[in-house]
Amino acid sequence: MDRPKHLLLTGKPGVGKTTVIKKTLGLLSGCELIGFFTEEIRERGKRVGFKMILLPTYDEGVLAHRSSSSPYRLGKYGVEVGTFERMVIPMLKEAMTKRDSLLVIDEIGTMELMSKEFKNIVRELLRGDLPSILGTLQQKRKYLLREWGVEGRVKLVEVTEKNRNEIPKLVSDWFSSEN
Repeated sequence: MDRPKHLLLTGKPGVGKTTVIKKTLGLLSGCELIGFFTEEIRERGKRVGFKMILLPTYDEGVLAHRSSSSPYRLGKYGVEVGTFERMVIPMLKEAMTKRDSLLVIDEIGTMELMSKEFKNIVRELLRGDLPSILGTLQQKRKYLLREWGVEGRVKLVEVTEKNRNEIPKLVSDWFSSEN
């Protein structure tokens, strides 16, 4: 069987998957980066929401916030599905045509999957060959790989407190050896 086309990081919440993604991005060269990663929104030291940061522009948008009146809810957060779709979906569709790019998807998780369009496009992207994907997959969502029929197309790497500092270099090398 051929080597998997895509690499997804998984692990417990808060273990550092997004940090691994950001450190890996700093090590990659020779390919166009397109996609998004998420960060917490903090006010006075407390988390009040999450924002998405688009690549390569670093434009930002609110993904979820405590003060949101969105009908899409995850605990105390209102999830801004419309904003997410408006910012991310066109970029994902554009990525389908990019031969030499690396698509970053952080994350395939509960908030993002509230968008049916996102779910459908990510499934299609994981089934395809363009572009390669570096992403994070919420640990409790690993069943999606089997459900979508993409298990053999995805290398799944578990991030732990013990290995998270070594993973950025391993991931960078993995994608570099693809070319």
